[in-house]
Amino acid sequence: MPTSTRRMDARFAGVPKLVRDGVSVETSLSEEEIVQRANELARRFYAIRGYSAGEGYRFDQATNPHEVECWDMAVEAFDYIACTDEEGGKAGG
Repeated sequence: MPTSTRRMDARFAGVPKLVRDGVSVETSLSEEEIVQRANELARRFYAIRGYSAGEGYRFDQATNPHEVECWDMAVEAFDYIACTDEEGGKAGG
């Protein structure tokens, strides 16, 4: 799947693939905690770019292109770390 399509898909769903697809991975995090951590990671990416966002800002609901890009990067990081594949969403792909 092309990167732009994957990013749009992740952005549309609003949560990392491991939550969207119900992937069973060893984690003690709830879906809400995963989204919260992805938002925290997006905030860090945003800071690397020289911007700041208030604590608790929801990057998963952003419309600003830079904020959306940071959310997409956070989603990609979670998907990569969880080793989910793009088609079946299975761990270990």
